Amino acid sequence: MTTDNTTGRGALRYVLVAGIIVAAFVGSYAIARGTDSTAPAGGVAITQGGVQRVSVDVSRGYYEPSVVTLAQGVPAEVTFSQSSGCTAQVMSNDLGFFEDLRDGPATVALPALSKGEYSFSCGMAMVFGTIVVQ
Repeated sequence: MTTDNTTGRGALRYVLVAGIIVAAFVGSYAIARGTDSTAPAGGVAITQGGVQRVSVDVSRGYYEPSVVTLAQGVPAEVTFSQSSGCTAQVMSNDLGFFEDLRDGPATVALPALSKGEYSFSCGMAMVFGTIVVQ
């Protein structure tokens, strides 16, 4: 009795091609994201008038920067740009805010925070960011 190994080779070929497609997508996505040279490096807030201020661009469907660094004990304002689709809202259970971004940017005023990490996400909890307080 002989066995036909054609099915096994076909499945392996399918898995390899799918892997190449996924790798190409991930690579092209990383290249397309690029960096915004006008934003402070690494999402570090700029302090003006005793308040830390930082902007987060959401217009491309992800948070740029996705990690915002704040100093502990200083109030902050985080401005999220206008967005649509999945990122049309931004929320944080950790910090207790929910903002709609469909009609324009929204600024979230935060009190002086303690050292730690606080998460935020889109309204569908699919795209995530972090506020790191040092």
